[in-house]
Amino acid sequence: VGSTAASLLGDVAAATAEGFALDPATVTKMPPGGSVDVTVTLRPAAKKRLGVVQAEVPVTVTGGPAMVLVLRALVTLPELRLSPAALDFGKDMLAGQERTVSLQLHNVAPVPARWEKA
Repeated sequence: VGSTAASLLGDVAAATAEGFALDPATVTKMPPGGSVDVTVTLRPAAKKRLGVVQAEVPVTVTGGPAMVLVLRALVTLPELRLSPAALDFGKDMLAGQERTVSLQLHNVAPVPARWEKA
């Protein structure tokens, strides 16, 4: 049983470029039997392409095998469908009359749709 601490080195530049952040970004020492919690956050740029975002973070343990941590996400936006696409209140409305027409909003995306009063 050895008592040498492991040293982890990982280049997070590719992950950072894709919007991922690791905290802590580096782990330099870990004692035998030890562990470190790493929080990974994704904040994709608002104007960046939609779809799969992926980055690989190499993890090298001195004297041990090289590993790769794969970070992957599907970046999407809310998408509303209106039904019907246009509202027709008819052409026979008299001034002072009231007519109600219903509209259904349907979010077809896998993420929540939110809006605020402008």
